[in-house]
Parts: sequence; C-alpha cells; structure tokens
Amino acid sequence: MNMATEIELKYIVLEQEIEAIISQLLLDNNITFESQVKHLNNCYFDTPELALRKLDMGLRVRTYNGEHEQTIKTAGSVVSGLHQRPEYNVD
Repeated sequence: MNMATEIELKYIVLEQEIEAIISQLLLDNNITFESQVKHLNNCYFDTPELALRKLDMGLRVRTYNGEHEQTIKTAGSVVSGLHQRPEYNVD
C-alpha cells in the first residue's frame, strides 16, 4: 500500500476539440508536455447510509489496462478549485 496526496484541478469542459485547444495553449507558452489518452473504469462505493461520504471519504476501484487499484480517499481541502486530499492505494 502506498500513500500519496492527490492534487486535482477540475474543469467543466464544453469544447469538443479540447485536446487541440489545450495543446495549442501549452505550445503558445513554450511549455513542454506529453499527452496520453487513458480509458479508465472507476467504481465508487459507500454504504446505504453514506457512512464514507459523511466522513468526507471515498472508496474507489479503478481498472486500467486489465489492472485494478483500490483507493481510499480521505478528507482534504479545496482552494480556488484546486482539490488536495490524501489517498491510500493498493493494487
């Protein structure tokens, strides 16, 4: 099991050509980047009483490329759209 702090910046994207738009924005600002497409399957779990949600926690099983990873997400913080929360992962 490993512990990491997940940092996410979440956006709502309405543009269909978002990959091209983001790539051009990075190129225009001379930012080196690498792009990958990953198809993930995420399943989230909780009790009928939402016990995990009430503790501001989450349980996820992610499948990618035939491999499974279970993650416990703990309470974190959100500042100006930047989400940070410690999480524990196990294959």
